[in-house]
Amino acid sequence: MMARQNPVRNPYEPSNYWNNARDASDARKERIAKSIRLANGNEELRPGKYRKSPFPYIVALGILFVSFIVVGIILFGQKPEDERYTLSFFTEGGTIIEPLEFEYGSHVILPENPHKEGYIFAGWYTDSLYEELISSSFINQLDFETDITLYAKWVPNDLEVTITFDSQGGSALPPLTIPFGTNISTVIPTKDNVYFGGWFLDTTYQQSISTAPENSVTVYAFWDSFPMQLVGNLHQIYQVPMGIDENTKNMDGGFWVAENETTYTLWHEVRTWALAHGYEFINAGTDGMATLPGSIPRTDLNQPVTTITFTDTIIWLNALSEMKGLDPVYRVSYLDDQIIKTPDDSQNPAAMPYNGYSLLTSSEWEMAARWTNETTLNDDILLAGGRYWTQGHLFSGMGTSELTEMTDYAWFRANSLLALHPVHEKLPNALGLYDMSGNVSEWVSSGYHRGGNYSDERSISALVSVYDHTAEYTIGFRIARKPVNLR
Repeated sequence: MMARQNPVRNPYEPSNYWNNARDASDARKERIAKSIRLANGNEELRPGKYRKSPFPYIVALGILFVSFIVVGIILFGQKPEDERYTLSFFTEGGTIIEPLEFEYGSHVILPENPHKEGYIFAGWYTDSLYEELISSSFINQLDFETDITLYAKWVPNDLEVTITFDSQGGSALPPLTIPFGTNISTVIPTKDNVYFGGWFLDTTYQQSISTAPENSVTVYAFWDSFPMQLVGNLHQIYQVPMGIDENTKNMDGGFWVAENETTYTLWHEVRTWALAHGYEFINAGTDGMATLPGSIPRTDLNQPVTTITFTDTIIWLNALSEMKGLDPVYRVSYLDDQIIKTPDDSQNPAAMPYNGYSLLTSSEWEMAARWTNETTLNDDILLAGGRYWTQGHLFSGMGTSELTEMTDYAWFRANSLLALHPVHEKLPNALGLYDMSGNVSEWVSSGYHRGGNYSDERSISALVSVYDHTAEYTIGFRIARKPVNLR
């Protein structure tokens, strides 16, 4: 019997496959939309978003909560739940932004950037000395517990800086003198047997950079052992359509995604290393669907790994991070920084702000899957936030609803012969990502998996599909790596 995973889940779990909403009833549309909202709402393993439900834990947490309340009342005075705060904006001569009012504990989405003639906006800071940059699209009021003033920083629009490139053993690149804000992620060195993974301001790879800063700097290349693609620019906010109801969500760019689903060959290599370094797994993984779990990889077949649980996946990603000299992301809990190495460690996992490998959140997955480079609108492309995105009922990469185009981009029931296929056999989407729809569905960090698989009908291989299951031959995953500030 296959051991069940113990991923941390949403309290509401869709129990069936979600069909294409284009021809669905209004009631079914609402059910699908709800599943998307749940998956996208609980998408990172952070404290407060996931919990186990056994009664002893509830009692213990209740006692702990009451104790904190009592101590808080005694030491600091009670903070009413309906207390409201003001977020003010000091734009230093730029366009005026009216203050925002928000409730205690809420997330506040930052407004559109201000403008100032002759200058370029360089970010919001929490202090007038410009030392603490707000590096995300939202502010969590719990970080402040008081009224907040943000200060706009400006640099002259004719400012130029010199970027020196240290390729860390890769091909040499000459320094560039370029305007502030110029994209440098397109400056790519080469190195044998590895793949460029972005520029950093330090050799410990904590501070990612994708645009020219306001001062001249040296940047350092990071090298991955497998190809990854950059999704958007760091410190840039994208308005991304989500789900079948096409609501939008503000998303941070600047994260990296593997161009293909994780192959069994890579899984086996890392798992073998992990077992020798104190890691344990529930399942050994399968080379596609034709071999015994844990067997030696078949030569040059490049099949996705399958029959792995969510727990297996986050343990493996921690092992990959440690193997590559990065700090593992998944920890025992928010209060316990111990690295998750075994299933017993993963009862209440937390994704912490480290530079290692991880899964995408459900919303990040959808952003990567919907990305297009289209410049004109048609019936199957959506306009949101000044960019064009693939509609949710289509496969990733598609620009029209034509059947011939469907079979170009995905393996699904109509063309797969009900079998898994090697990665890279279909066309990639605009980011260079293969099989975002079909072949195997992919675990995301909420414990769901996205994208449909080789045995699904077209309707449930589309971008809006969300599932929650244990290890199967239809489920794999895709590696991601994110700047520390995006966690």
